[in-house]
Amino acid sequence: MKLNLNSPEPPVPNRVLHIDADILAYQSACAEEGCKQMDLYSRILNLKELARASYVKLHLTMGHKGGRELIEGYQAKRKSAKPNLEMIENVQRLKVHMCTLPQGMPHYDQEADDGIAQEMVRDKYAVLWSQDKDLRMVGGMHLDDKTGQIVESTWGYGSCRLDESTSAPKVIGYGESFFWHQMLMGDAVDGVKGVPRVGAVRAYDILHGCVEDTQAIPKVIDAYKKAFGGDAWRKHFLDNAYMLWIRSVKGQDIRKFLTKYYYE
Repeated sequence: MKLNLNSPEPPVPNRVLHIDADILAYQSACAEEGCKQMDLYSRILNLKELARASYVKLHLTMGHKGGRELIEGYQAKRKSAKPNLEMIENVQRLKVHMCTLPQGMPHYDQEADDGIAQEMVRDKYAVLWSQDKDLRMVGGMHLDDKTGQIVESTWGYGSCRLDESTSAPKVIGYGESFFWHQMLMGDAVDGVKGVPRVGAVRAYDILHGCVEDTQAIPKVIDAYKKAFGGDAWRKHFLDNAYMLWIRSVKGQDIRKFLTKYYYE
């Protein structure tokens, strides 16, 4: 990320930018030794200016992950990778430092993503920044630091489109529509496998034309049934939903809601 050297526009009064600071910790941990905190401050300032925010909140995952860590396979790729102890120490040091700042918002019983979603519900004028695509299902204003633009997403189903401009097609969009596409495609970063042999193109084809959850759910369930058969599909379906769903209400369990939609 480049520091914005242009004269910033004046901040919008009372606008709060909610930052996924876990990501910032990893980014700044890669900076030169002795420059890590300065790099962190530069990133925060740049994001604040891009969002034209008056205040910043730094959300940090500092403990349990709301139960996701109990699901087999969650973030397994990260756990299986050969640990870079120096990197881990630098990340943790930066996270602890951010917790001591007035802007720090540590979360000990849920992930930072969930905390951000709950703040976005409370303040419709807030802006969020994260490079974690899971937060695309959260409504409100999203800061795209690559373009400097703020994209507004409505709460609810939303919409997605298929971007075929690159060699690997991608599903792009916001709202719960993005969640259902992820339920089909999975999320390799977090160890969510989705439905075997369903990529972006197939997921988009399955959900094309859906405009609400009640239309998407049976189609996604049908794909799981065909892939896993018998009763096995239920565990895959519910575990994946539990890992992917961002909790706009603290402690929310999407599995309880989805059990109403078992189509035999």
